[in-house]
Amino acid sequence: MTDPSTNGHLQDLIIKSSTKLAVYRQTLATFNLLKDVLKDLSVEYRNILKDKVAEEVLPVYSEKALFEAELKVASDLLIFSMHSDVFVFNREHPAWKLDYLKNNQLNAYCGIINI
Repeated sequence: MTDPSTNGHLQDLIIKSSTKLAVYRQTLATFNLLKDVLKDLSVEYRNILKDKVAEEVLPVYSEKALFEAELKVASDLLIFSMHSDVFVFNREHPAWKLDYLKNNQLNAYCGIINI
C-alpha cells in the first residue's frame, strides 16, 4: 500500500490550500492595517479641522463588520471591503505574461480589497 501523502494530487491540495490560507491571512492583516490607518486619519483630521469647518464635514470612520469599513468626509462616503475568498488569475489574464507568475504559479493567488 502506498503512503497517501506521496500522492501528487494530495500534495497539490496541501500546497494550494496552504498558499490560499497564507494569502487570506496576509490580505486580512493588510485590511486590518488599512482600517487602523483610516481610524487614526479620521481622528487626526477631526482634531485639526474641528473648529474650522462644520461638524457635518468632519471625517467619520465606522467599522461595519470584520470585512467592511466606511470613511465619510462631508457628503462623500468611501466603503472599504475585503472579499473573504482568495482568487487566482484566470489563464487569459495578462498577469500570466509576467515572469513573477511564470516562475511560480502560486503567485497568481490574490486577495481582494475593494474601495
